[in-house]
Formats: sequence, C-alpha cells, structure tokens
Amino acid sequence: MSPEEIAKTVAGFQADENEIVSTIVQRIDRGRGAYGPWEIGSDHYRDYRREALEEVLDGMNYIAAELVRMKNERDGRSMRVYIAHPWSDDPQGNAEDIKFICKGVVTNGALPIAPQLYLPHFLEEDTQRELALKFCLELLADCDLVLAFGVLTPGMERELAFARDRGIPIRRMGVQESS
Repeated sequence: MSPEEIAKTVAGFQADENEIVSTIVQRIDRGRGAYGPWEIGSDHYRDYRREALEEVLDGMNYIAAELVRMKNERDGRSMRVYIAHPWSDDPQGNAEDIKFICKGVVTNGALPIAPQLYLPHFLEEDTQRELALKFCLELLADCDLVLAFGVLTPGMERELAFARDRGIPIRRMGVQESS
C-alpha cells in the first residue's frame, strides 16, 4: 500500500482501531530510535526472525499478565451472572422460575443479577419499558456471564446483543427463538 492508501484506509477506522494503529506506529518509531530503521533486504545486520519470536514470547507474557490482572480484579467479589428470562407473558410464573434459577446460581457461588424480580415493584411495564431495559443493560454491563432462558423476547434479544457487543459470555439454556 502506498502512504496515501494507508492514510485513506486509516481515515475510515473507528476510534479503537485508530488507537491500535497509533500504538503500532509508536512501537515502530520507538524501535527505530533504539535499533535504527527497518531494513528487510538481505544485507541487513538484524536477525528479524529471532527478534520476532522474542517479541511473540514477550507478547504472550504480557497477555498472561493481563489475564492474571483481570482475574485479580474480580477476586474478592463473586462472579456476577445476569439472568435473561421472559417476563411479561406470565409475571408470576416467570418470577418463580427466575427465583429457582437464582438459587442454582447462588449454589454455584455466583451472584445472580435478576432485575425482573425487583424492577416491577417500582416501574410500570406498560409505560416504563424502555427505562426498565436501560436499567437492565446498566446492570448487565457489570456482569461476567449471561444465562438466557425460555423463548427469546425482543427485550432479551437486546440484552444478548448488548452482552455480545461487550464480549460478555452467553450461555443459552433451552432458549427458543421467538416466532
């Protein structure tokens, strides 16, 4: 690619992609300062294969350290499990199902997040549905896992899409697609 093609491609990137490209460019520039410019020809003095393997090993070490850091951030708090379950078609029956599911989550040492059990006490389903879903998504953002049950409702589909967009793992437990 020519420098102009690179600039045009980068101009179409999202913010996170620009951060990645910026980091790569900074690393190359730092390497040039430490080792001189990249010279790929056969008469260069650097052993790029060895350096590349060493960099891969360093990268693996950084990744492992980051995974440990992430685990340690969660240490001291329970794993948060969001319960995605239909609600409005049968609030009483679904509340019983969700309570049963929550007991199982607690038995496995995790903290169930089931807003269906308390939001109906102060929000009206008919008039405050969007506000309820907003609150659900805010709670979901802090969860480590989503368990999805029953027939997918439009609200559940939004919850699952939200979780997917954030890389939160989803386990579908007998989920049926909506008709």
